[in-house]
Amino acid sequence: MLERAIQIGERLQKRFLVMKEKYAIVGDVRGIGDMTVLELLKDRDSKDPVTEETGKIVQYCVQNGVLVPTAGINKSILQRLVSLVITDEQLDEALDVIDEAIAGIS
Repeated sequence: MLERAIQIGERLQKRFLVMKEKYAIVGDVRGIGDMTVLELLKDRDSKDPVTEETGKIVQYCVQNGVLVPTAGINKSILQRLVSLVITDEQLDEALDVIDEAIAGIS
């Protein structure tokens, strides 16, 4: 189980870091193992949260079959706590939906 959590975490980190490079709204990627988060910001210098945009991303994800809980005082953090029985294909599909959602508002 620990090995799978590490594998999932590496896959999440890799994809989320690519998103951080592609989209200015992705201000930070952090976490460990299968618990990884994206923090969404207006800009990386001011670190102002983007509550409205986060809501739109979550709504798109839910409409496309991906549950993405938010966290933080401003609800501008997207959490991913992934089931250890998820297949790599299912995980990639979910990450594609998150990527599409962020692309749609960036």
